[in-house]
Amino acid sequence: MELYEGWIQRIEPGAFEKLSKLIKLSVQEQNITLLEDYTFRGLEALVHLDLEVSKLRSIAPHAFDGLKSLERLHLSENSLTHLPDEIFDNIGSLYALDVSYNRLKSFIYPNLKAEKLTLHYNSLTRLHINDHMRFVLANDNRIRTITGTGRHVTELRLNDNAISDVTAIARMTNLTKLCLSNNPLQPDSVFASLTNLQALLLSNTSIEISESTFANLSSMILLDLSFNKLTRLNFRMLSSMNDLETLIVAHNRIQMINFIELREYLPELQILEICDNGWNETYMEHMLLQMKQHRLWRYREKIPKIQLFREYFNDLCVLILYGDFGKDSDYSINYDLVTQGNESEALYPTSSPSLAHEDSGTDKSTDTPTTPPENNSDLEPTLAVSLNITTNTLPSEDHIAPDDQLKVVGPSPLYVVFQ
Repeated sequence: MELYEGWIQRIEPGAFEKLSKLIKLSVQEQNITLLEDYTFRGLEALVHLDLEVSKLRSIAPHAFDGLKSLERLHLSENSLTHLPDEIFDNIGSLYALDVSYNRLKSFIYPNLKAEKLTLHYNSLTRLHINDHMRFVLANDNRIRTITGTGRHVTELRLNDNAISDVTAIARMTNLTKLCLSNNPLQPDSVFASLTNLQALLLSNTSIEISESTFANLSSMILLDLSFNKLTRLNFRMLSSMNDLETLIVAHNRIQMINFIELREYLPELQILEICDNGWNETYMEHMLLQMKQHRLWRYREKIPKIQLFREYFNDLCVLILYGDFGKDSDYSINYDLVTQGNESEALYPTSSPSLAHEDSGTDKSTDTPTTPPENNSDLEPTLAVSLNITTNTLPSEDHIAPDDQLKVVGPSPLYVVFQ
């Protein structure tokens, strides 16, 4: 049964009592401010209860009593500031409870039996994770304190909170995915006890990497260290991550990358995102060439094994190269020439590369016609662009210190001639 976009202001207790075989009930976009005790009496077969966007402000302690078969309870996008302590005591084992987009300040329900708990966008300062929970999603709150053992939790998303101490999280040894981006973590935070971890997001956490930070994390596949003001990468500190495939170090202050050391300690790495580390265009281009030579790709160029955070990373680095190419530019490096050893021609082609990308499914000539078209008022004038380079050699070492970068002062060595 679905009741959408109405003016229902009250559900009388027992109103659905004669619908004993009802499996799903959706009451959305209504004006129900209060759920009274025993509102859903008689719905013993109900599996899915959806009360989203109904302007709920208060729920009585026994409102859900009798829902013995309930698996999914959705209370998101309401105005709840508090839930009674015993509200979940008489509900069976839930699979999913969603109370996101409310105004809750705490969530401590030791007797709650729910595998998946969604609490995004509340005002939580405390969170209790009991032994029944496996997936806890609580981004965009104010959480400082975490209690409970979280013994069986495998996925924990706590981006955009106020967590500084990870001691409680470090005890949740079954975690495989952990998101702590945009939290003021203690710089010496250690995650070595989370030996089952596969994905770890630590963007903008002021983390400082030491030998103990990531020790024993041999199951890691994805690591995000963006926006942490890192000035150097010591890959030996990541040596336990033999199977790491994706490393995000964008938006830092890294001075150089030693690709030989990278390959020694991270042999399975496939995706490396390095955008916005303060490099000029020449040095950035050189880094991209070195990445290709060491079989590494940008995040937008290759689909990672773990795609849980794909949308976030796709927005992390919009431009392929730096400069005034524009957000939607198709400018790119010809990697086929790189593999043939011709770095200069790959970086600085003699004809515009953008035309070749207009239709990747067919081969089209990009040569500018020598004979002008017949005079036709419907035709737009043709603009030919040629790129000319005054310097076309780049260092071939695997790493270059910033002091050796080609400085771009005043006009760039790359100039455009319009014909």
